[in-house]
Amino acid sequence: MKKLGKLIIKNFVGLEDTTIEFSKPVSMFVGDNNAGKSSIRDAISWVMTGKCRGISKAKDFDLLVHAGAKKADMRAILEYQEMVKDSQEVEPGIAARDAKKGFKGIDENPLIPYCLDPMAFIRLPAKERMRILSDLTGSNRDLVRTAIKEVIGTVPVDIKESLKGVDLLDLDSFKTAIVEYRRGKKRTLATLQDSEPKLADVELEKDFKEQAVRDGLAAISDRITKGEQYLGGIKVDLTRRAKIADLKNTVNELEGKLKPDVVIADNQAIRYHVNLSLLISVMLKMDEADCPFGCGRKLDQLRLVELDKIIKEGLRDLQAANEKNIKHNEDQVRFRAEIEKAKGLIESLGEADNVDPPVNGSEAKLKELRLTKERIIGRLLSYGRYKGMMTAYLAGQREIPKIETLINTADTIDEALKDGGAIRQYISEHGTPFPVNESLRSGWNVPFELQDNGEIMLNGRAIELASDSEKYRVAGLIGMALSDIGNVGYCAWDGFDILTLAYRNAVELVCSLEVGAKRPFHNLLVFCSMGPLAMAKLAAVKPLDWLEIFKVTDGKIEKM
Repeated sequence: MKKLGKLIIKNFVGLEDTTIEFSKPVSMFVGDNNAGKSSIRDAISWVMTGKCRGISKAKDFDLLVHAGAKKADMRAILEYQEMVKDSQEVEPGIAARDAKKGFKGIDENPLIPYCLDPMAFIRLPAKERMRILSDLTGSNRDLVRTAIKEVIGTVPVDIKESLKGVDLLDLDSFKTAIVEYRRGKKRTLATLQDSEPKLADVELEKDFKEQAVRDGLAAISDRITKGEQYLGGIKVDLTRRAKIADLKNTVNELEGKLKPDVVIADNQAIRYHVNLSLLISVMLKMDEADCPFGCGRKLDQLRLVELDKIIKEGLRDLQAANEKNIKHNEDQVRFRAEIEKAKGLIESLGEADNVDPPVNGSEAKLKELRLTKERIIGRLLSYGRYKGMMTAYLAGQREIPKIETLINTADTIDEALKDGGAIRQYISEHGTPFPVNESLRSGWNVPFELQDNGEIMLNGRAIELASDSEKYRVAGLIGMALSDIGNVGYCAWDGFDILTLAYRNAVELVCSLEVGAKRPFHNLLVFCSMGPLAMAKLAAVKPLDWLEIFKVTDGKIEKM
C-alpha cells in the first residue's frame, strides 16, 4: 500500500515543470477546464503503469510530450512510501519514467487505472465489472471449486468428459460450455425417433416374413442356375456345330485346290547351261580362236554372241519355271497339311449331336426370373434397413432417460452459474466483502448496490440511468473501495465539490480515521472544475487539517 510523497513532472502533457508534495490525506486540485488538472492524474498513472490516456505502447509516448518540448525532456518522478497493510513497517520507494524507459519497472496492479479514474470502472460493461470484482472479493480457484462442490455437487462424468479442455473454475467459460453442451444434447434428443418404426416405413407389407422370402429367393436362384446351365449347354453345342461346319467348308475349299506335283529341273541341267555360257564368254575373248571341240574350224564371233544370248534366255526360263514349280509344290504341301489339321479338329469336336433347340420363350423366362430375384433382394435390403431402424430406435429409447437426466443436470448447473445464481451468491457470501465506506454512502445519499452480476443499482435503477452527480459519488466510493481491497493506497475523485456542506462532514469523518484497516487510503486526490467566483469562495474556507487545496492555472500549480 503506497503513500504518495512528492511528484515531479517535466514537460508532460499540460504541465511544463511542476512539483507537488502530498502532505495531507486529501489533495484537492481546482481550476478551469483545460487548466492541466487531468495531467496530474495522468502523470501518476504514467509513472506507475506506463499507460495513460489510452496510450499503451512506448512508441506513442511522443503524444504525451508538452507542447514545444522534446520527447527526450519528458519525465515524471514519484517518491512514495510502501506501507504494509495493518502494519507500521514503511519502505521508501521511487518511481521514474521517461520516453526511453518504456514499461520497465511498472506497478502491475490492474486496479490502479480504476483507482485514479473510477468513472472508467462505472463505464465498463457489467460483465467486466463482475469479473474484476470476483477476482477481488475472493473468487479464487479454491473458493470457486468449493462453491461448485457445495452448490452442484459432483459433475457427472459425461459432462466432465464433454467439457474436457474447459477451465471449469472460470465461471464464464464453464457457463458458456454447459450451455453449448445442453444444446448439443437437445439436438441429439431431437434426432431420436419418438415412435417405433413400421414395415410400411420401408414399403413392406405388415405380414412380411423374412425366412419365407429368403426361401423364395433360394428357389428362384436355383431355377435361374438350372436355366442358365440349360441355355448355356445349348449355346455351347450350337457353337460346336457351327465350328465343325466351318471346318468342313475349309476342307472342301482346300481339297478343290489340290493339284498333282510337277517335276522340277535338276541342278545338272542348270549347271550345263551355266557352264556353256561361261565357255562362250571365254571364246568371245579369243581372236580367231579354233573350235574348242577340235573340229578345225575358226569360231564365228557373231554366232557365238547369238548363241550366248540363246543359252542365257534358256537359263532364265529354266530358273523361272523351276521357281514356279517349287512354289506350286510347296502350296500343295501346305494345303494337304491344313486339310489334315482341319480334319483332326473335326474329329476332336466330334459329330454334331441332334440337340433340340431351346423351348420358345426360354430366354424371356430366364430374364423374368432374374428380375424377380432382384425384387426379392431389394425387399430383403429394405427389411435390413427396417431392422437397423428398429435397433437404433431401441437403443435411443434406452438413451432417452439418460440424455434427459443430463439435460436436466445441465439446466441446474446453468441456473447455478448465471449472474446472481447460487454459485456466485456462495462466492459473494464466503469471499471477502467489497469494502464500501458506509458513512460516505449514507452521508452522500447514494444507497447503491453492487450486485453479483456486476450491475450497479441506485434507488432501484441501473447506474447508467443516474445523474452525473450521482455517478461521480458512486464512482468515488467504488474507487476508494478498489484502492482498499487492491492494496493500492491512493485514489482519485472527479466531478463534484466535496466541500459542500452536504458532503464535507462525511469526508472529514473518513479522513479522521487511522490509516490502515479503518481508513481505506493514504492519499485521496480530488479534481474539481470551478470558475473564479467559486474559487474566491473556496479561498475563504477555513483551512482543514486533512485537506490541502491546489490551484491549477495554465499548467501552473500553487497552494491556496
